[in-house]
Amino acid sequence: MAEQLISMIENVKMLNNNLLQQASILTQANYNQAEIANGGVFTTEIPQVNSQFINEVTLQYEQQGLTAIENYYPALEVLANQCPYQGGNAVYRARYFVSLINDSLEYNDDLNCLAAGIWRQNIDKKDNNLNINIVPNPTTGEFKIKFNTLIDENLTIKIVDCAGKVVFEEIKFISGNEMTISNVNIVDGIYQIQLVGAKSGVFNSRLTILK
Repeated sequence: MAEQLISMIENVKMLNNNLLQQASILTQANYNQAEIANGGVFTTEIPQVNSQFINEVTLQYEQQGLTAIENYYPALEVLANQCPYQGGNAVYRARYFVSLINDSLEYNDDLNCLAAGIWRQNIDKKDNNLNINIVPNPTTGEFKIKFNTLIDENLTIKIVDCAGKVVFEEIKFISGNEMTISNVNIVDGIYQIQLVGAKSGVFNSRLTILK
């Protein structure tokens, strides 16, 4: 009787091992099929698809305001987390729209691009503790940009609208922890302001013009 039980247990173990092996083979086959399918997607199509989507969002935003952004938010958040080198300018435009709902999100493009198989030299903020503050915000067109540390270099300042168009650009040298921007003659609205410095890196923030 004992020998029969032992034999039955061994048979069950063998059957279980066979099933595990079959499951592993099927899983690997699925992975292989997924790799083949992904290989058929040309990366050059991604920016075009993203651009079509973000243009649709922009049109709806102009008609419906924040309601449109709330409706598209999950897809916008996915797009905002793409590698900009793979997803194109639409990635930055998606980040602008996402910031209208949640301006606390930060994006790690080194990690995003690495996941897409793209290595990039880090040109973002060199120091994670380096931050900017815009006052006043909203502004009529003249405001100060304050840093939490000393800056000593030329900075390129760009203001971008919701369509991704640069509506203001200026290069200024700063030696200290604040700078004044004036004569920003653009229409009322919510914009993205970007500062780029060779040593400081890239800063992005939201700017509201209200005259």
